[in-house]
Amino acid sequence: MNKSQLSHFMGLFAGLFLFSLFLFIPILTPLLMAFGMSLPEIGIIMATMGMTVILLELPTGGLADQIGRRKVFTFSMWFCVLAYLCLLMFQGFIGGVIGMFLWGTSIALNSGTLNAWFVEQFNKAEGTMTLQKGFARVSFHSSLLGALGALSGSAVMFVGEKLGYSAITLYNFLIMLAMIIVFAVIVMTQLWIKEDRNFDSLSVKVFAQLPNQITSGVKAVKHPVLWRILLALFLTVPVASGIEKFWPIQFEVLSGNNPLEWAYGLTYTAILCLGSLAAMMTNWLSEKLSHQLGKVLFVSVLLRMIAASAFALSGNLYLFIAFLMCYELFHQLGGSAYNELLHQSADNEIRSTIDSVSSLTMRFGGVVGSLLCGFASEHIGLTNVWLVCVVISAGALLIYKSRVLNQPKIEEPVTA
Repeated sequence: MNKSQLSHFMGLFAGLFLFSLFLFIPILTPLLMAFGMSLPEIGIIMATMGMTVILLELPTGGLADQIGRRKVFTFSMWFCVLAYLCLLMFQGFIGGVIGMFLWGTSIALNSGTLNAWFVEQFNKAEGTMTLQKGFARVSFHSSLLGALGALSGSAVMFVGEKLGYSAITLYNFLIMLAMIIVFAVIVMTQLWIKEDRNFDSLSVKVFAQLPNQITSGVKAVKHPVLWRILLALFLTVPVASGIEKFWPIQFEVLSGNNPLEWAYGLTYTAILCLGSLAAMMTNWLSEKLSHQLGKVLFVSVLLRMIAASAFALSGNLYLFIAFLMCYELFHQLGGSAYNELLHQSADNEIRSTIDSVSSLTMRFGGVVGSLLCGFASEHIGLTNVWLVCVVISAGALLIYKSRVLNQPKIEEPVTA
């Protein structure tokens, strides 16, 4: 496959997994609310997932560099299945905590697998397409399929409510459907994801070597591009996490007593469709800014701050949804630019570890956002917490203006 064909394939494959994922994600917070969880309990459950990723992110990234991306990705899919089973069988606070622990393990295993595989295959493939445009094409296709998953979930909720099924019954059905699709992803991974490199077999020796692999990844963060984009990522994640995890709560308040469970999936459908639009906008913006990717990300953060502030202050249901859509569009703007900066600054031997460092940074910021919204909102209100997170993200603007991130030629990648 050439670069263009590979990008199409990767987008469709990743999109199938996103289809299953977005059957589940839109109902996660409503599901926990249906379990009878309070706001602080939801914060603890969400933070459990984030903390699990923090503990496992680097070891699993190093593991992917040692035993292969396909193996570790397959492991992640099996943990995803276990998480779904736990939420189906134990519907309470303990079940939520265990389920999010398993889901966090799946996320930690997942990061640093498919992206690293794609970059290595992309660099070897024929064609002149830039890595940023390759990632943009992947995002375009995968976002559309994820949107189809969210739309399907919304349709199930809407029709199910009309037929008289309870919300919890419909939530359980969507989880089972998502689990079936994950099984299909596992089968397809074995058939279609091939690796050219020779990796180690899973053994005690591999685990003994993990500290050295992790050390190499941590040292790589000293790269002038990497530490800047990772710091900027950390500063912008709390507001993203706070909005992603807690917007349904404000939505419930603004919608009053109207049963609108079907609207969660519909909203995520729109968000994912905007992801495809954002991918195209990133290509256009990158060309206009002469491939100065730091400036692309600067524009993204600035627009996010404006949209998040308007979103937090909106007291009308329709304005609330409109500004949420604006935020999500700008949040996804520049995603392929970030990925190019990240992966062009890392060597193949530590690529998965570096990707895991990025995911670790994002998840740590996510824990901060979840805990702030879960606990500080009890004292100052959810709206004010969102605004505090917006102020925190302003620091990223200074970083993305750096000349290091706005050079046509990125500095040489760091090696193990």
